[in-house]
Amino acid sequence: WRWRTRRPADAVEVYRAKGELAVADEEVGGVVARYTLQAVHETWELERGRPWGEEEVAESRLVFIGRNLDEATLRAMLLACVACETERRS
Repeated sequence: WRWRTRRPADAVEVYRAKGELAVADEEVGGVVARYTLQAVHETWELERGRPWGEEEVAESRLVFIGRNLDEATLRAMLLACVACETERRS
């Protein structure tokens, strides 16, 4: 016999997420560093990646796979994490 937690039918569930993040890294003077994200359910890993190449655009790109995911809500939550240029300099 196992205890099972039942989730509501409309619960948001992220099964998998992956991508690259362009992050202003304070440890190296605010240089935009590449981080890679790998996530499965509640297990996630964020690692510093290789430096951006001369011809590459430093940008964040993420993919989410799940159930009951609302793109507008996800986009708003992620955009709330973005620092503008003036915030990066302070």
